[in-house]
Amino acid sequence: MIPFEKELELIHNDQIRNTTSKILCHMPAWFMKEGASSTGKYHPQYAQGEGGLYRHTCAAVKIFADLIELEQNKDIYWTRDWVLQHLYYMICASMVTMILLQNILSLNILFL
Repeated sequence: MIPFEKELELIHNDQIRNTTSKILCHMPAWFMKEGASSTGKYHPQYAQGEGGLYRHTCAAVKIFADLIELEQNKDIYWTRDWVLQHLYYMICASMVTMILLQNILSLNILFL
């Protein structure tokens, strides 16, 4: 299983999914080992320790997807509205890559 495979499956637009996959191909090895927080102050227990950043990112995407699937939200996002569907895909892609990019930029590492 590749990292974020389940999260990428939520993106049903080939262009957005493929672009996100290309970004993730450049993910440094430390990302999978890093904890979500160095202090543990602002993140839940499951996001602490080795692999915490990865688990935290997966949980954020899962929570977003679950919120969209709530009965009161289904009609809003799963209409035939192309813009809303693509917004959903872009949000999923952004959540998967944002934490990765945020951590790399904070270290001033250019990886692309």
